[in-house]
Amino acid sequence: GRNARINWIFGCFGGRLSRIKTETLFNGEGSSSEWIGAFLGNDKRHIDLTTNVYHNVPNTSNNILARGVMKDNSSSVHHGLIRIEKPASKTASFLESHSLLLSEGASSNPIPSLIIENNDVRATHAASVGQIDEDKMFYLTSRGISHEDAERLIVEGFFDPVLRKIPLEDVQERFRKVIEESLVLP
Repeated sequence: GRNARINWIFGCFGGRLSRIKTETLFNGEGSSSEWIGAFLGNDKRHIDLTTNVYHNVPNTSNNILARGVMKDNSSSVHHGLIRIEKPASKTASFLESHSLLLSEGASSNPIPSLIIENNDVRATHAASVGQIDEDKMFYLTSRGISHEDAERLIVEGFFDPVLRKIPLEDVQERFRKVIEESLVLP
């Protein structure tokens, strides 16, 4: 509705198959949404994310930020759709999905889609999948930090932009704790 606001916050840190699907329909001017997500896969887990956003009226805004870390033989896919209809001028919508792979068997597939029917909007997306930068790892280990601790620090730093956006401190701390615990090697 008019001037409505919704914040989606999700964390996906377990389960053989995890599927999260959100659909946000902007039907009232001035409405906005923030979507913040963190996910971590290990073993043979699969994480399937779908974030669909439909801007149907003018002056709406949306931000989607998802970050995930995959290790072992885990996999993830993030289907993200931003659809801006012809009447939805002055809309601003952004979709960002990044994944870090910690092993050769891990995979991640961000699939951003933009369908824009109006020229008077701002709509962008960013997506990346990569491994830990060897230069960063070398720098940390050359300072006496173990390989495992260096990897943990890099992963925690990777998640930090998402975690800092979570407005609830207790939820933010729970996410940090789960991430830290999942990175401890057996």
